[in-house]
Amino acid sequence: MATLAADLGVGRTSDTRMTRLTRLADRLRDLLHGANTPPSPDATVEATYQGLPVVECHYSTSGQFRAIITQHPGGHFDVHREQWDISGWEVGGTPAWVPAGGGAVIGDTVERARALAVEALRNAAAE
Repeated sequence: MATLAADLGVGRTSDTRMTRLTRLADRLRDLLHGANTPPSPDATVEATYQGLPVVECHYSTSGQFRAIITQHPGGHFDVHREQWDISGWEVGGTPAWVPAGGGAVIGDTVERARALAVEALRNAAAE
C-alpha cells in the first residue's frame, strides 16, 4: 500500500499529475498481470465448432496451433487451423484460439481429414 501511495504522489509535490497517473496505470497492470506469464494454450475443445460437430482435435508439437476436424451433415470433413493468440493478454488478460492459415480444408473421409490436419500443423510449425 505504501508503494501505491508513493505512486499516487502522496507526500510529494514534484511529480506532475500525468506522471502519477501513468505510474498508477502501470501499477494496476502489474497487479493484474504482474509477473504472470500468459497461460499455456487451453486444451478445451467445444462440442461444436462454427455450428458443426467436432470429431477430433490435434495439436502441434509446440501446442501453439491446433487443427479441429468437424463433420458436415452431408458427410464430408473440414479441418480448421487455429493459433493460440496472446496479443490481448497484457491489455485485457484474455488469450484465445483464433483462426489461422485461411479457411478450412475439406476431406471426404475422416482418415483424409486426419492427414490434412497433420499437414496443416506441420505447415504451421514451419511458418
